[in-house]
Amino acid sequence: MNTHSEKIHPQPAVSEIAVRIRALRKERNWSLSDVEAISQGRIKAVVMGSYERGARALSLKRVIEIAALFDLPVTALFGYSPPTLLQPRATTIIDQRQCLKRAKFAESVGDDTTRYRVLISFLSHISGKRDDWNGEILSLRSTDIETIALMAQLAVSELLAWLEQEQMLLVANN
Repeated sequence: MNTHSEKIHPQPAVSEIAVRIRALRKERNWSLSDVEAISQGRIKAVVMGSYERGARALSLKRVIEIAALFDLPVTALFGYSPPTLLQPRATTIIDQRQCLKRAKFAESVGDDTTRYRVLISFLSHISGKRDDWNGEILSLRSTDIETIALMAQLAVSELLAWLEQEQMLLVANN
């Protein structure tokens, strides 16, 4: 028999949630100022610090914003697995302008443009999904790189080497 004093699903303490939020930020090597910049000012540095200390209450709206900031489900902020088990997202930055330039050059000299077409198509798709239409540079996650490599029928290391050789790779943290 279950009484009110016997909890089947114990809830995390506010301090545990605060520690998780801080650990998630630290795993990404973000400062509090970085959070403010990455969130485009929606989450102020001083406010994030208050959440991390457990000194400020989190609204449901803010929980959703913070989970989105870290690209995690809301449950990750309240779950029982420690945040240190979460892997920071690796990022690769691609110069889309250089990609288009190299593709046009390859086409003009009669080279195979299959890899360029695959890359350009995927970058366009990702830009559309993220509403990022600046067309200059694009940050890709490790899973994006794995997908491009699969589509181009290359190993990830071969894809990264090709991107670097073609001067389309600005940063690789995979």
